[in-house]
Amino acid sequence: MAIIAARQWDDDGFEKTDIVVRAHVTKRGSDVTIDLTESDPQVTGFINSSHANTQSAVAMAFAFLLDPDIAKNEGAFRPLTVKLKEGTIVWAREGAPVTMCTSHCSNEIIEAIIVALAQACPDRAMGGWGRRLRIALNGSDPRTGRRFIWHMFQARPGGGGSAAGDGYSTIGEWHSAGGIKFGSIEVAEARFPLVFETHEYRCGSAGAGQYRGGTGGDMRLRVEADGVAMANTAGEGVVHGARGINGGHDGAPHDYTLLAPGAAPRKLKKQGDQRAGSAGQRDPCAVRRRWRLGRPGAARAAGNGGGQARGPDLSDLVLTLTDAPTEADETIVSTGLADYNEQKTGYRDWRPVAALLRDPGTGETLGGMIGKTSHRSGLPARNRPRPGHRQSPAGDD
Repeated sequence: MAIIAARQWDDDGFEKTDIVVRAHVTKRGSDVTIDLTESDPQVTGFINSSHANTQSAVAMAFAFLLDPDIAKNEGAFRPLTVKLKEGTIVWAREGAPVTMCTSHCSNEIIEAIIVALAQACPDRAMGGWGRRLRIALNGSDPRTGRRFIWHMFQARPGGGGSAAGDGYSTIGEWHSAGGIKFGSIEVAEARFPLVFETHEYRCGSAGAGQYRGGTGGDMRLRVEADGVAMANTAGEGVVHGARGINGGHDGAPHDYTLLAPGAAPRKLKKQGDQRAGSAGQRDPCAVRRRWRLGRPGAARAAGNGGGQARGPDLSDLVLTLTDAPTEADETIVSTGLADYNEQKTGYRDWRPVAALLRDPGTGETLGGMIGKTSHRSGLPARNRPRPGHRQSPAGDD
């Protein structure tokens, strides 16, 4: 069995655009050969990969698809053979810049291989994860008069969906598998002349599918530096979003806008836009239930996870606040809540639950929240409370 897949990324910061990693994957018996020799030539910018880095990226892609119960040791990777060609983007010659290779092109190598092998193991493959794109700020803090440098790790991109469920939102990039987290917003504002006006989920950014990708972040950052502040960008994903798998939609690309005083808004590193999709179905009721459970989010910069099998566009949904929900409204919401409880805990019941805030000295309850573990209309008739059953004063939710 031989399968070929290609993955593009935006540019190298100089003259080269739409750079391609081509993965030719062949399986014979228990052996797997991954041939990357037809990838594009090395480039001027610092997104080339060293031989060792590419070997690591290939191993990561292979590990993502292995049975989770198999130990990830030397024996697990013994059936794997990697073919590279010197002078290509995946094995640059000595002296070529490779500063960002652990992010890009590692992310694209992993994605190309998983896209290829998804045809052989669709139940284990996942949609692409969002790309790394960071901004470094340099300026003078008016509070101290000292220079500062701040690297942006906020507004993380989302992870890809898989047969196991929706992707994780704002989890970070594929090559770090959620291992890079953003720091405290409050600490950043205390240490640097920054104000985070918005930091939330980016609505409609996830790749749609039977299992959607994770949403990215929506952030509006105000820089209150003294005089001129400089910003340096490095990264990927403004043109090509995270790849959808098995017919799922691509995740939305990054969308960064510079709002300088007295100047017109300027898109950062914007050269185009690309989306794709096809195949698959997702129950519209399931989409509505997940929306009301708060799974998607709300709009800006970070790229997002690719979906698995296409579904409707979440960006067109409308969140409505009402004090007169219909019976059908209650059924959709409450059934979704009951389904979620059963999926996560194995229980589908209507029992009292409370989160209480108590004085550690006296044990006196000072406040808290009370309610029920589910909603009556979301339960089978046999599980609903009997007539006359006492209802919590906090309601059913």
